[in-house]
Amino acid sequence: MPLTVGMNPMIRCIGLGDFYSRVLPDTISAKPEFIHGLVHGRG
Repeated sequence: MPLTVGMNPMIRCIGLGDFYSRVLPDTISAKPEFIHGLVHGRG
């Protein structure tokens, strides 16, 4: 991770997107919520 922490600001300086994005797609973000609901009987 330390490399990406340094690379992202440098790449942003030249107008490009992040080298490594820590943003998860919506489908990936929804999966833990779905599993949590199944485990706790709300799915």
